[in-house]
Amino acid sequence: MKKKLAKFVRVATIPPIAAVMMILLLPEIFAGAARWRAIFFLAVLPMLAYPVCWVIPPLRRRGREAERTLAVVFSLLGYLGGAACAVLLDEPRDVLLIYLVYLASGALIAVFSFLLRVKGSGHASGVAGPVVMMVIRQGPVFLSGFAALALVFWSSLTLGRHTWLQLVLGSMFPIVSMAILMPVL
Repeated sequence: MKKKLAKFVRVATIPPIAAVMMILLLPEIFAGAARWRAIFFLAVLPMLAYPVCWVIPPLRRRGREAERTLAVVFSLLGYLGGAACAVLLDEPRDVLLIYLVYLASGALIAVFSFLLRVKGSGHASGVAGPVVMMVIRQGPVFLSGFAALALVFWSSLTLGRHTWLQLVLGSMFPIVSMAILMPVL
């Protein structure tokens, strides 16, 4: 029963869902077409990695590792595309900031995972970033979002998907990225 609940929590807290929740809860930042672009670049495009992995037999045979690699690639493409659109369409500073935080976090996950061979949790990163952004933009009422992050930690540890260090590292990527980028933009 515990494993089933952990699997449910893991699926219910996937980063694209956290991104869509953030987008919908920040209507003053993501209005009109910017909302739909953000959903595409921050949620839909990153999720396409999984069906692509499933329909290409050599990738499917490689299993979870291929899924993870492709998820990082598709996510980075989405974040880069979103940032490029934000610049080209002269979108508000906060829209660009969010895309750049996602892009920097994704780049850190890629560097740590593929070059340094220290896997940071993309799942933790994808939940921590929106929670921190919501707290900064909407106030302390959104500190309750850290309960979702705690559930991500619990489910990942219960299912053996990540270590404590990988979860903490992944959670720190968007926080550090935001701390660096906010004063610059």
